Amino acid sequence: MERRKRMRFAVSAMLVCLVAREARGQAILARQGDLYLRERNGQEQRLTASGRDSDASLSADGKTVVFVRAIRVHPDASGLGTVVEQSEVACIDLADQRHEVQILLGTPVDARGLHFQWFSSPRFSPDGSVVYFLVPDYSTVSPGLFLLERSNGHVRFLAQALEFWEVAFGPYRGNLIVWQNPMLIGGGRYDLFSMLSPSGEQVGVVGFNEGQVNAFLADQVSAAAPR
Repeated sequence: MERRKRMRFAVSAMLVCLVAREARGQAILARQGDLYLRERNGQEQRLTASGRDSDASLSADGKTVVFVRAIRVHPDASGLGTVVEQSEVACIDLADQRHEVQILLGTPVDARGLHFQWFSSPRFSPDGSVVYFLVPDYSTVSPGLFLLERSNGHVRFLAQALEFWEVAFGPYRGNLIVWQNPMLIGGGRYDLFSMLSPSGEQVGVVGFNEGQVNAFLADQVSAAAPR
């Protein structure tokens, strides 16, 4: 499990291009730490030039980009990439032609008496009022899923989660699906994909593998499609 977690959150310098998320025919690309907006017609517009940006995601309305900016890094064990030690969560209003970066969350974040300085996977809630993000080093067995309220900057812990998905369509719109890895009483662990409400309350179990999660999300899209 520890090896899987390290592989999930290592930032490789050999990564050429990452499509972070698509919305309304647009996509955010990351190349060598810089972000680009790719329009529906294939044209690209450079958004940042810091060389330290990653994990970009578009809001549901396609108007805002949220991402992680690394502040301090160190070489990974292979020597081919880097691992983030300290970062911040930032956003860009695409209507602003200057593409000014707004810092939504600096470091450190205090949670349960501990201080965390490394964030990943920020994503807007469907209505854009909240940013969900992971703290990779929340514990030795799992990252922590946190919520940032944009109106007041309040940060709240939701659950331990290796990864999470937002439900964007259907009757469960706005809820989250979290990948957890609880321990069995007799020893060992298993994968569990649970649904949480936006406030972190348990809604139910979606399945026990990512295929079941993908099938569930596809069903929600199909149910919401015009007929």
